[in-house]
Amino acid sequence: MKLRPRYIKFKLSLFLATCPFIVFSQNNLIPNHSFELLDTQYCNFTTDTSLFNFAMRDWNTINESTPDIINSLLPTHCFNSPLSTHEESYGVQMSLDGNNHLGLGTVTKWNSNSLPSSGEYVFVELLDSLSIKKEYYFEINISCADSSRFRSGIFESHLSKTPLQGSGWWPIIVDNPTFTFSTVDLNCTDWHSLKRVFIPESPNKYLSLGIFKDPTTIPYDTLNFDFQTWRWPAAFLFIDKLILKEFEPLQILGSLNYCEGDTIDLLALGDGGYNWSVSNVENVISEGSRLSVVLNKNTRVFLHNEFDTAFIDIEITQPLDDFLGVDQELCDEEELELKFDDNLTNLTWLLRNENQYGLLDSLNIATAKYKEFCLLSDTLFINRTNCKDCLAYIPTAFSPNEDGVNDLFNVFPSCDATLFDLKLFNRWGALIFQANSSEDSWDGYFKNQKLTPQVLIGYLFMETEKHPNGVIQPFKLSIIY
Repeated sequence: MKLRPRYIKFKLSLFLATCPFIVFSQNNLIPNHSFELLDTQYCNFTTDTSLFNFAMRDWNTINESTPDIINSLLPTHCFNSPLSTHEESYGVQMSLDGNNHLGLGTVTKWNSNSLPSSGEYVFVELLDSLSIKKEYYFEINISCADSSRFRSGIFESHLSKTPLQGSGWWPIIVDNPTFTFSTVDLNCTDWHSLKRVFIPESPNKYLSLGIFKDPTTIPYDTLNFDFQTWRWPAAFLFIDKLILKEFEPLQILGSLNYCEGDTIDLLALGDGGYNWSVSNVENVISEGSRLSVVLNKNTRVFLHNEFDTAFIDIEITQPLDDFLGVDQELCDEEELELKFDDNLTNLTWLLRNENQYGLLDSLNIATAKYKEFCLLSDTLFINRTNCKDCLAYIPTAFSPNEDGVNDLFNVFPSCDATLFDLKLFNRWGALIFQANSSEDSWDGYFKNQKLTPQVLIGYLFMETEKHPNGVIQPFKLSIIY
């Protein structure tokens, strides 16, 4: 009788021995960095500078200019509404972060023949003074909103220990502004992120925005500006989402070890933006700070921006194939010993069926961890066979007393044997009798002497068509008189 083959499976899955991503972020030193915090109602097109200072929390004007609070939710200019909004006279732009953003007329040009003059300025007190021993990251987002307006070719930010002073609408001149950004090549209809990494020369506490050069020396672009149409001929900029913080270098978080074919999931930290690249891999797909990619060999992953570069080396483990070995055909009473690679650990059998001999008759789903990084799977088929279908009948005793009854010891196979090897040993391990054919008989003599009553140990090894690898039958034989 042949039993139905059974099998076991090891399911393959990714195992990451890492903790969940934990992100640490340093504090932004600029209060109200996206201009969302207002203390009262405000509308621009007023000559009362104090209204801006009274309405906008933390930020103040420097001279008597009237910066604008722009709100993306209002459909038209406010006049009598709580806030001003975007409209064609300034260009159209939705806020980048939140609902509000700042509007600055950086340079005024009253007619086509006049020189640029005046400008609007704001400043804010930082939450803490800068340290001259630390490196800082500064980011400001700007937009000129409408390509039909003229614009100044630069925009500036300045850090100082005390607030800048100004009067009237006169421009505020600073010899060496901290940051000067070129705006000549910017697409006017988009938000642009301007960034710098720096070490301050003094413990500055105030940040000012505007253009701090002599207006007559500022490069500007007239484009198609129509001075008859626009009621206020100013180079206008929108400003939103400012960041000033201690510079955080680029870091890559994630496991360094994976199995072949697994999806690599990495997280970026640090300032200045994230650009991913992977050695020997084209068309890397990433979403900002996160990278997911499938790798099949050891690879170096790069993260870079204009300020910094980081990389990690990913080790890809080739999974074991057929680590359970070849399929097996076993007798009902036969045991199976499995040996594994030293890197294979945490082997777990989830289901074990035992036959009548108390041995494994079938093995079902199990799990194993390889090199501590991933789970593996394998399938082993075990065919349990009733080996007694082709075993020999071996008497357990005989009496060589020459009375004509049971005087000879014979073995009686139940099928033809291609190899027959019978051996009998005494209790001291001496070979007493050996036969290479089932036709051979033993009369109880050893070295021409009849053995006394005792128990012998015997082994019969046979190879048959049903069992080409052979079957061993151990037995005991008693000599009696």
